Amino acid sequence: MLHIITPVKDSLATTLDTIRSVMSSRLSEPFTYTIYDDFSSDETARRLDEEALAQGFQVVHLRDVTDHPSPNYLLVLRTARENALAADAHLCIVESDVTVQPDTLQALLDGARQRTDCGIAAAVTVDEAGEVNYPYLHAKNLPKEAAPTDKHCSFCCSLLTPELLRRFDFSELNPNKSWYDVTISHEALARGLKNYLFTNLPVVHRPHQSRPWKQLKYKNPLLYYWKKFTKGLDKIYPSSPLPSPSIQSSRQGYRTSAYRLVVNFFVAVEIEKSKQIIGPKLKKSKQIIGPKSKKSKQIIRFGVSPPPFCSHSLSSYPNW
Repeated sequence: MLHIITPVKDSLATTLDTIRSVMSSRLSEPFTYTIYDDFSSDETARRLDEEALAQGFQVVHLRDVTDHPSPNYLLVLRTARENALAADAHLCIVESDVTVQPDTLQALLDGARQRTDCGIAAAVTVDEAGEVNYPYLHAKNLPKEAAPTDKHCSFCCSLLTPELLRRFDFSELNPNKSWYDVTISHEALARGLKNYLFTNLPVVHRPHQSRPWKQLKYKNPLLYYWKKFTKGLDKIYPSSPLPSPSIQSSRQGYRTSAYRLVVNFFVAVEIEKSKQIIGPKLKKSKQIIGPKSKKSKQIIRFGVSPPPFCSHSLSSYPNW
C-alpha cells in the first residue's frame, strides 16, 4: 500500500501539474492520494475540489481542521503518518512544485523495499532542461544510481518507509519549526536506518512556487535572510494576538540573529576585500624581507643582542 500526499498553498498552475503527474503514475498496487490545502485562496480551494471529483483523489482543507495559520506542515505530517501506520503503508510526499515521471513512484517504492535498512528514498530534482537543481546541487556529478547519503533528503519527492514511521514518532518534532525534512532525515540515521538518493529517478522541480519570497535566496540572499528572521517568515507561532513571553523572547532572538547575520555579512565582505588588497602586498613584502631576514640571522650569530620586543628566550636561538 502506498499513501501519497501533496501539501498545497496556492500556486494553482504548478499544483495542477503535480496532480496530473501523480495521477498518471503507473503503480502496480493500491494507493491513495491526498491533497492538504493549507489555507489557499477560495479560487484554488474550489478548483481543487473540482479536480478531486474529476480525477478521484481526496482534498483536505486545513481551514476545516485548524485555525492555525499557514504553514501547517507539522499537522500534515503527523496526520499522514498516523494514516500510513494504520494501513502499514509507505508514505510518499510529492510537493506542489514537482512533477514526477509515470514510473517514478513505483521505482521509489521498489527501491525502498529492496533495501531493508531504508528510511527515506528520495528522487533527485532537476530543472526543465534536465540539469540537477536545488536542493540537490551536491549530487550534480554523482553517478546515476541509488546510493546512501548522509546529507538530508528534501521532501520534494521522497518516500518514507513504514519502518521509519514506526521508529520515529512525529510528535517529537519541534512545533517552533516550519519544515522538517532536515530533522526527519537526521532522525532516520540516528535510529539505525539509511537514506538513499536516487539520482537515476529525476523529477522536475520549480522551487518555491507557493512562496515566491523564498526565491530571494538565490537572487538576493541578504534580503532573504533579513525577511526570514525579522518578519518571522517560515516560523510557526500561535494564532493568538498576544504571544506568550517565551514566543516573544523567541522572536526577539530571531531579530538579534538577523542583526548578527547582517553584521557578519558585511564583515565577511570586508575580509574578502582585505584579502584581495593585502595578499599581493604580503607576497611582495616576503620577497623584500626574505633576503634581509637572512642577513639578520648572520648578524645574530656574531653576538648582536636580540631586539627588546622579542618574546623568545635565548634558549630558542642555538647559536647564542
